[in-house]
Amino acid sequence: MVRFRFLDPIDAIAGLAELALPKGAFDTLQTKVERIFIVENLATFLAFPYLPKSMVVFGSGYGARHLKDARWIAKRSLYYWGDIDSHGFAILSRFRTAFPHTRSLMMDRETVERFAHLAVEEPKEKRYEGAVEGLTERERRLFQALCHKAFRLEQERIPIGYVVKRLEEIVIDR
Repeated sequence: MVRFRFLDPIDAIAGLAELALPKGAFDTLQTKVERIFIVENLATFLAFPYLPKSMVVFGSGYGARHLKDARWIAKRSLYYWGDIDSHGFAILSRFRTAFPHTRSLMMDRETVERFAHLAVEEPKEKRYEGAVEGLTERERRLFQALCHKAFRLEQERIPIGYVVKRLEEIVIDR
């Protein structure tokens, strides 16, 4: 099942803004949304604010890989927002294998520096240590620094006011 929410009521299907569809049905979904946000955490998915012509998909960590057959999303602006830790960047890397134009959201040094006080240690035995392909140079440098420092900033810890501000920047830039 793929769980998603339309962030603009005008896009709701029969008045339903939040849906879970079998993967095959999601793969052939007909919608006019322009932006799709994939998030790792359920709390983030549920709190995601209104944005015109947008949807948020609950990727459930590595579950985001199940979206690779939904080729219609390749024609949309795609944003992946995961935890700022080794696994968040590994998931972004895998997602970009299917959708190279995906942009990371709030997985940057600015966010890390601003909210470092909310971070926790990522235990060595839980760190992702495989290859990451398709990251930008800035993402790769941050990934390496996070692995070296055992740093983990979970997305649900970032204050919603900051999230809304960053999302508004995306809508304005379009």
